[in-house]
Amino acid sequence: MTVEYAVAKSPFAKEKDVYITAYSIIADKIKAMDVDLSGQSGMLKGTIAVPADAKAMYFVVGSSGSEAKDNNDDKGWGTPVYQSDRKTPVAGYALTEAAIYSRHSYYLQTKRNDSESSRIFSEHFKELTANESLLNMFGVQAVRTKNASAIAQLKAYAQEVLAKPKATEDELASALALSQTMEDETLAKALTEKLKKKYPKGLIVWGRKASPFTREVLPLISEKRL
Repeated sequence: MTVEYAVAKSPFAKEKDVYITAYSIIADKIKAMDVDLSGQSGMLKGTIAVPADAKAMYFVVGSSGSEAKDNNDDKGWGTPVYQSDRKTPVAGYALTEAAIYSRHSYYLQTKRNDSESSRIFSEHFKELTANESLLNMFGVQAVRTKNASAIAQLKAYAQEVLAKPKATEDELASALALSQTMEDETLAKALTEKLKKKYPKGLIVWGRKASPFTREVLPLISEKRL
């Protein structure tokens, strides 16, 4: 991918050490890469290899020791990664877009928009349930913004997991975390009891899944046991 920036017509026109950082984004994951720049006549140019699994690419312009900023009126400088027709974003872009509006906004210097992020999460909810990190973030967004329809959707999912005979450990852990985020004590208690019954000798859950649990559940996940 070729990157060009008209530095002479930008807020960085008087700065000497202008740099561009590229960000490769895949849903909840973001990776920063330096862009090697060269330039003349006030135009900076560089190239960057787009990772094969990237869903979107964003670019942030900066200058060491400068407070200058150019974030395209809070929209940032970025693009989806397109399929071969150069019109259709690659599969999986929707969750990435939602995360750009929320989780990644600080790094990309874009204006956070939880409302738009939640709308996308809701429309792609089935896909979202496979991403534990973003699913939990959607729950936090829903509660913080008092989004009644989103809360209802999340509760319905947690109740579906509770009723599912062969719910996986990951599904149960996510559903429990969501029920606690939404402060649904009845649902949280029911999920806790199901976890206890399914794993009477202890839960096979890594530490990162323990953080949102209540004190009642924590003793069960102190170690990995069969």
